[in-house]
Order: sequence, then C-alpha cells, then structure tokens
Amino acid sequence: MASLKSHIMSPGAEESNGPEALSSGTGLHIVPHDKPSPDTMRHLWETLGTGAAWSPFQSPGFLNCFQLAMVPAVRGHLSVLEVRREGSSDPLLLVPVLRRRRGPFRIATFPDLGVADQCGPAIARAGEALSMSGEEFLEAILSRLPDTDLLEIRNMPGAIGGMQNPLAAHPLARPVISNLALDLQGKGDASAWRRKRVFKQIRSKWKMLRGSGVEFAECRTASEQRDLIDDILQLRQRRFQALGRFDTCQLPERQAFYRALTELAEPDNPTRGFALRCGDETVAGLLLLEHGDMVNPVLISIGAENWQRYSPGIVLMGQAIRHAEARGKRWFIFGTGLQDYKYRFGGTAFPMSDLVVPLTSAGELYLYLRRLKQIRKDLEATLPVFSRS
Repeated sequence: MASLKSHIMSPGAEESNGPEALSSGTGLHIVPHDKPSPDTMRHLWETLGTGAAWSPFQSPGFLNCFQLAMVPAVRGHLSVLEVRREGSSDPLLLVPVLRRRRGPFRIATFPDLGVADQCGPAIARAGEALSMSGEEFLEAILSRLPDTDLLEIRNMPGAIGGMQNPLAAHPLARPVISNLALDLQGKGDASAWRRKRVFKQIRSKWKMLRGSGVEFAECRTASEQRDLIDDILQLRQRRFQALGRFDTCQLPERQAFYRALTELAEPDNPTRGFALRCGDETVAGLLLLEHGDMVNPVLISIGAENWQRYSPGIVLMGQAIRHAEARGKRWFIFGTGLQDYKYRFGGTAFPMSDLVVPLTSAGELYLYLRRLKQIRKDLEATLPVFSRS
C-alpha cells in the first residue's frame, strides 16, 4: 500500500488541473482532461483507433449525459485521464473518473451513481496496454488523484471487447458475481441457453399477446425513445408505489440523464428501445445500451395488471435477446442483480471485479464506518427489537 499512498498529497496540498502530461514514474504519462466538452470527449475516443474497446457505459455519449445530469447532483467533478506510454502521443487507456465528497471524505470512482452496470477504461486496440500491468496503470492513475482518500471502482468487467481489462487484473481487485450474461454466439455449453424452456413459454405467451392486438415495436427516433422513457418511468412509478417502495428513477437527475441519452444524435447515442404496444397503450417497455459486441438492458417495466398474466416483461426481454443475436452481438449482459428471471434465460456469471483501495487513514475510516452501517442494517432486518432501539 505504501507505493499507492506515495501519490497522495497531504491535506491542503494543491493539485494541478491543467491538461499537461504528467510522468507517473511508471513509464507512463497521464494527460488529464477536466470537465471535457462533448467534442473533446469524441476526439479522445477517436484517438484510440479502429477496433478500440469500451463498454456502453464508457461511451462518449453516456459520459457526456452523465456529466450534464448526474455530476451536478453530487457536486462532483468529472475528468478523463489519458494514459500514454512515455514518448508516445497515442493513448493506451482512457480512464473516466468522478471525484466527489461524502461528508469530509474525498472519494474517486468511475462514473456510476447507480446508472452504470459496468465500470472500466476504454482500451486502445493496438494491444500495447496488455503489456503493462494493472499495478503500473493504477500507479499512473493515482498520480493524477493526489487529493483522494479512497479509490472505489465497482463492477469492472474482466474483459472488454475481447481484450483483458488490466485494472481488473490488479492484485487488489476482488472477483464479484454481480452480472449475469448470455454468450449469444457461443458454441457447445455456451449455447445451452437457446434450449431453455423459457423460450418455448415466450413463444406461447407472444402468440396470446398478438391475439390480443399487441405488437412489437423498435423505438428508433429521438421522439420515439423519449416517449418510451416517459412510459417506462411512469409504469415504474406506479409499480413501486403499489409495492410501497421508492423508485430511484424518480430522482430528477436520473430522469434528466435517461432523457438526455435518448436525445443524443448518432453515432453518440448508445441506446436502443423496444416496446410491446396495444394501440396507444404500452404493455411493456425496455431500454438498452450497446456498444461493440455488448448489449445491456438498463430499464424495463410492464403495464397494467390485466397484461401481467401474459408475462410481457419476459416476452419483451426474449425478443430483445433474439434481436441482438440476429445483429451479431456477442454478449447480452442482464445488468447488476441476480434476479431469478435472468437464470431462467440461462444467464451465467459474467466475470466482474471490484477494486477498493483506501489511500489515506481517512479512506480506511470511511470503509470502517460503512461496514458498521451495513452491520446495523443487517441487524435491523433480522432483529426487530434492535430496530426499535
């Protein structure tokens, strides 16, 4: 840990926020881009070259909308760290970083805040990044985060676009099972999902839905996707209210974020929307993000109770899976959470990891307090007497 902490300044030390390259002492240069504009973001990703890899949640369009809608809600600061080999002008990685305060604690994460199912760098296709270790990359990144108590990266995919994610290979990264996925182009055991009983059930339910006047629709235009988002948010609100639960999608910043995503022009728009509709009524709606060989559902909701016996959400998910398969996508990643329906489709664990590194004693205290909070929450859930104390 000492080598990591060597990059952390004492409280009150000043940080340079300019775009100059900074040597990290690892054979890597870091060029920081603070609060990058949409044009800057687009240019940076273009410099990665043909065949570069990133998840849909690190696309320029996603990050631009995140910076616009989500960052102000936490009074944060978004940067993109361009990681180069010394003496080269070509990036190996682009690393988006969100810095913010949680009380007195200074936290650095990848852009997440509950709207990103995967967090990772954008990787140049040239493959040079694979010759560097996760330790070297992390040291380089920390050289531009001198005022940080804790670095916390959740849900890092082990591979992105067929290339190893070097940060996920860091010795401090811990494997987690937080996402299930289908290998849409897999052979042998990887293709077993196609024989799942759920697809036979979907065909039967879909036949009944069509007999009731329901049609499958792809929402292509910004107007169609905007209407879809409004429908999904409204349906979710009704469903959560009926369950007596709060829906985080009702937060103003999240609604603004999803609406901003759907309004992006091509090629920056990573969204794809599908719906089951009966006339003007939305029976089920689904919003996905995609890039490269990955497709990831992010929002789904179903309509009125009279439709629920037809399992419209399962039917729509099945339609989206087949649609992605027909377009040659490799991975259909269901998103965070291990709900039963994902196993019904044959979902298997998609390799992910967390990297949580306290960089100061304050960072260690933050993790300790969070563990205590979780212990109390667990006790309240299992011991009613404790919850009244």
